[in-house]
Amino acid sequence: AYREVEEEIGIVADPATLRWVGTRVCVDESVPGIIDRELQEIFLYRDDRPLADYHPNPAELEGLIQISLRDALKLFSGEVAVVPGTILHAKDHTIAPLPISQEMLLPVGVDRYFLRVAVAILRTLRHDRYVVL
Repeated sequence: AYREVEEEIGIVADPATLRWVGTRVCVDESVPGIIDRELQEIFLYRDDRPLADYHPNPAELEGLIQISLRDALKLFSGEVAVVPGTILHAKDHTIAPLPISQEMLLPVGVDRYFLRVAVAILRTLRHDRYVVL
């Protein structure tokens, strides 16, 4: 996880501050004749730097988006279809406003992965006494 943070979003994370929140079991049968099975270890890493300070790798991702946790919970629970967001484009490092819908993000199947991660973030932040939500 530590190496992936640097490779994908261009920051050096302190491995001691990564918080393990669970294991995701993934089975992908979308390609005929191929069954892809993975165990993905999920970690949270808190980093409060501005979006412009990240350096997403264009070979790894299209960009990074920023949305509030409150909006993420509404979007991924299906309460709303679109939320306001900001994107940092990996290719040219420009930042622009961007309305975000679930369809714009990587497909995650039927396991509600993004909602589960947003809930894990909320639970983790509630244990940090200095955070106000």
